[in-house]
Amino acid sequence: MGVTIPVDDIDSVDMTYYFKKPSLPAYDRFVRTMSKVGASAASKRFLMDAVVDEDKERLTEDMDEYPGVAITVGNKLSELLGLTDSVNLRKL
Repeated sequence: MGVTIPVDDIDSVDMTYYFKKPSLPAYDRFVRTMSKVGASAASKRFLMDAVVDEDKERLTEDMDEYPGVAITVGNKLSELLGLTDSVNLRKL
């Protein structure tokens, strides 16, 4: 999964991480802790559960420098599991 972070008006930083499919317990923990510890902390835990071992240290460093990365990537990762706000319902 790639992320482009604007550093200023001219420059940006590209970041790429590899994730395995999050487990159901990891997703449940993410949803449950969202209201307790907030979106940023819950997203960090969710990402650390799913990121491959080779990218863990780099992801941690990037989240420390750019805290919004956790929420941005966490949202995208949760979309891959079916969590989306683009739902169409109609009354039968």
